[in-house]
Amino acid sequence: MKQILKLIPLTIISTLVMAEFNINAIKKDINAKACFIYVPELGNVKGDKNIKINSNNFKLNKENNLLVLNKDITIDFDGGMLKANNAIIDRENSYIKFKNNAEIFLENIYFQAQEGEINQTSELIDLLSGYAFLSEQSLHLSFDKLSGEINSFLNGENIRITSCSSWDDGWQIEAKYLELDNKKKRGRAKNVKIKARNRTVLYLPYLPFPISNERTSGFLEPSVSLSSDGINFEIPYYKVLNRSSDFTISPRRINDRGNGFSFEYRFLRNHEKKIFISKYETTNR
Repeated sequence: MKQILKLIPLTIISTLVMAEFNINAIKKDINAKACFIYVPELGNVKGDKNIKINSNNFKLNKENNLLVLNKDITIDFDGGMLKANNAIIDRENSYIKFKNNAEIFLENIYFQAQEGEINQTSELIDLLSGYAFLSEQSLHLSFDKLSGEINSFLNGENIRITSCSSWDDGWQIEAKYLELDNKKKRGRAKNVKIKARNRTVLYLPYLPFPISNERTSGFLEPSVSLSSDGINFEIPYYKVLNRSSDFTISPRRINDRGNGFSFEYRFLRNHEKKIFISKYETTNR
């Protein structure tokens, strides 16, 4: 067992020991997570260079080969649809620039942003002051800036993330910087605050986490629940040891009982799953 515990990254242990918990200020009513079903509003256009445009007003700039659109704009392109109040289409470079609160509907992602641009061919985006819903991960994101290649790699600044029905009634993660690597199925956040009921309960300089259901090491989704002992906040860390064994360590805070953690070690032996569970808690009583 000592060898297993040594595998936990030193930075994680030192950070968790120094973490400041502030659960006592949280009210004892937790709103359950809601289910979200994303039904994207997609058109019928096929082909990288093809688009279909609806707009109340448009102007063609022949010198730069730009199409300027205004009011009630709908742009249907292969794999998605964009709605905006102001947009400029650069057909030569496949760019669509927009502002004044635009929406982008893609198969698995929804974006809303005050302004930005998207390349319909390369799927590069650059968005400012907006919101996104990632349907495969059931995650809500708000951001000051989000850029990258949609199905490959995204990075953002001043990010908030949650899977709860309300930003203020469940858990959320705030990060100064965020990276989502869809190819590696990994996410990384820097300068992190983890919140429950809109109260900061944990500070972390760095937070790695998986962004798929595949068996990958990293922090898992935080948990906020209510019991007879008050608010129970938990943030699990999952570690893959090899093909047949892994463990989860979960630092936790319970309002009326104190701090603690649980440790669960799982392994396969002779095609049978074995589980070892250990728990430790300090007490306020």
